[in-house]
Amino acid sequence: MDAFEVLGLERRLALSVEELDVRVREVSGRVHPDVGGCAEEFEEVRKAGEVLKRGSRRARLAVELVGGDWAERGGVPGEVMDLFGKV
Repeated sequence: MDAFEVLGLERRLALSVEELDVRVREVSGRVHPDVGGCAEEFEEVRKAGEVLKRGSRRARLAVELVGGDWAERGGVPGEVMDLFGKV
């Protein structure tokens, strides 16, 4: 799952918890089963928020999204290093 895409966020590592909370509430409100959404999509939004709230999980996702193997030691793919601009 691309948690950034689920929440409609640009792929970047510098995300504040406040910004993320606002986005999760916005998207959750649109897909909630009580307003015609589906439970699976609502759960996916919740999980995406949990993944992105922790910096280590966000970094791991960024590595995996560019095809890297988190278990590998050594260099970080250039595409991931580009995400570290503000971090």
